[in-house]
Amino acid sequence: MKITLRTALIIFSLALLSCSEEVINPPPVIPSPQTSTFEASFAIDWTNVAIEIVILQTIPAPVASRFYGYCGIALYEAVYNGMPGHRSLGGQLKEMPAMPSPENAVYDWPSVLAAALRIVSSQVLYQPSQHSLNLIEALYDEQITQRESEIDQSIVDRSIAFGEQIGNKIVEWSETDNFLATRGLPYTPPSRTINPAFWEPTLPGETALEPYLGTNRPLCMETQDECSIPLGIAFDTIPGTPFYNEGYEVLDRSRNLTYEEMNIAFFWEDKAGTGQPPGHWVSITNNMIHRFSLNLDEAVKIHALIAAGLRDSFISCWEAKYRINLLRPKTYIRDYLGEPNWDEIIVTPPFPEYPSGHSVSSGCSSHILTVWFGDNIAFTDSTHHNEPGLRNRTFNSFNEAANEAAISRLYGGIHYRAAIENGIQQGRLVANRVLSTIQFE
Repeated sequence: MKITLRTALIIFSLALLSCSEEVINPPPVIPSPQTSTFEASFAIDWTNVAIEIVILQTIPAPVASRFYGYCGIALYEAVYNGMPGHRSLGGQLKEMPAMPSPENAVYDWPSVLAAALRIVSSQVLYQPSQHSLNLIEALYDEQITQRESEIDQSIVDRSIAFGEQIGNKIVEWSETDNFLATRGLPYTPPSRTINPAFWEPTLPGETALEPYLGTNRPLCMETQDECSIPLGIAFDTIPGTPFYNEGYEVLDRSRNLTYEEMNIAFFWEDKAGTGQPPGHWVSITNNMIHRFSLNLDEAVKIHALIAAGLRDSFISCWEAKYRINLLRPKTYIRDYLGEPNWDEIIVTPPFPEYPSGHSVSSGCSSHILTVWFGDNIAFTDSTHHNEPGLRNRTFNSFNEAANEAAISRLYGGIHYRAAIENGIQQGRLVANRVLSTIQFE
């Protein structure tokens, strides 16, 4: 059959149109169940395991903040692809790389989360004990077994593989934050013969705790000292001067502590055997997730904000501590207030005084929770499970809880008022930085 030029052109045009349609119309997106359809328990279980590990390994607060920080970020990264309109924190947090993207296939977000957290919690954790690794494996096995009983095995396997990609990428990012690089570096505190205002250990044989943590890379702050608040008063030993009055207030309060003030000091001490100060606010966050019956999508967002806030709070605080290097009330009271045998009611930790770490982290966390849930949210803090001497405490707001956490350090005899009040303000500056940096949608 003879084909005319006109017929050939028509056939050619139809072929081009067919090819064009194939390029313009991508294959249909295969929908996965949305993250909002799952319970928050998948995230809560991992944060509770993190707290348990901090307790069992007696991980100090600044190091614990790093552990909680990366775990909280991993929670969100694992499941945000199941949240329409949401985006990764990659490119938002400092030097955080682009994260792996899912294929056009069905994923089970709890399985992705379990696989990502298994890797992040075990590999970000510094010098993990075998018991800690066993806890991580046990929770992973429990969650994956549950998912395998409810959905197709191929979906679970695909989800695990994707979660492992996310976990490995976060671990790789964490290894460049200058924490590992400062392990084992020597540190000698500047002598008080140079400046009597300088910090010195308050117990024989103590060494400075985490003197280089303030050099770690923040998650949201541009620089480690971005949110720092100056002490504002000069060191002095003359009666009636502002600094003398700060030291004397600690001494005077220790002589007149009420039973309630002692309870407050012990409740917020968050010493060895607890989740440490940052873990206390992770616990309160889980309390709120239960209180407001949040699903997985909202739970991972508030945990990501709290995690970033805690990590940056301790970096901000520790940068100022070792730069200002101020002596503790115990040293001042013994050397200058005529009380050579004075002791505080909670043990003074081995690092400089200003600002108060609990104040900074509490100011930050309470502000984030207030912005997220609202002001004047009454709640009961059951962090210590109502144990004798650590009975649950009830507050009218997150800020009220933070202010009590802060002033507890004065009652305990380990901080001056300036470290407490300025610390709360410093924490709120960190919180505002976190809230302005992290954009979920």
